[in-house]
Amino acid sequence: MKNVFILIFASFFFFSCQEEIDLKLDSAAPRIVIEAGLTLAPYRSGVIVSRTGDFYAYDHMDLVPDAEVYLSDTYGNMDTMVMVSDGVYVPTGAVPLVAGERYDLKVLKGDSVFTASSYLPVSVPIDSVVYHIDTIEGPGAPGGKRTYVGLNCYFTDDGDYQDYYQIALYINGKFYRNPFAGYMVFDDEMFNGIQFPFEIRLLDISVGDTLGVELQHITKETFDYFRTLNNIVSRRMGGGGTPYNPLSNIQGGALGVFSAYGLDGRTLIIQAGKNP
Repeated sequence: MKNVFILIFASFFFFSCQEEIDLKLDSAAPRIVIEAGLTLAPYRSGVIVSRTGDFYAYDHMDLVPDAEVYLSDTYGNMDTMVMVSDGVYVPTGAVPLVAGERYDLKVLKGDSVFTASSYLPVSVPIDSVVYHIDTIEGPGAPGGKRTYVGLNCYFTDDGDYQDYYQIALYINGKFYRNPFAGYMVFDDEMFNGIQFPFEIRLLDISVGDTLGVELQHITKETFDYFRTLNNIVSRRMGGGGTPYNPLSNIQGGALGVFSAYGLDGRTLIIQAGKNP
């Protein structure tokens, strides 16, 4: 059976998008999918509960409206999340969010219990974002050249621990998934304790567009989830490989991830011949 693993990532969770990815998952029966994000930024924390299946399109996703979702901390505080639409659950604020603390997630669906735990990383500030507009050789473009925006996001790694990061980009409010690199996750092995100039070329952007840049300080579990998800997508596009599931920190048999992350962001408008 072919399963379609739908990554929703609503605007108040991970990304401002809804993305459908056709994956060969290592499961024939439908599975619960839990996509949970936790951060200090307003309106960005919540949980989406859905199911895998034969095929889901944008207008008939199999969201799960009758789950019970709980968030707790190590001090005994408990938050019963509120469902704001089918399958979408948000915290009420009963559990204070503090960087460096650990949080537990519990999702009940029928007789099934799914649990996950994650600490909340501190935010790593963006030092600066700069860009330039240039051209590269490209088939089908006028004169054989394509215009691109070269983007650099500078930030400084703390150097005290091994850190993991994700860069999220938005073009005119829509999440941009790099067609070559997929989800842009990386560790600090090559720049521990120093400033790093994350660099990417954007082809699908024009002068006048609004570009949002987010630096997410993620956990190793979130890094492993997106790293293996990238691998699965690449193998799927290549037409080969044994089906397997992305690594997950969720216990109980569900797919997905519980990701707590620190967040900093910048927004700029692309202008001809100048940097922000």
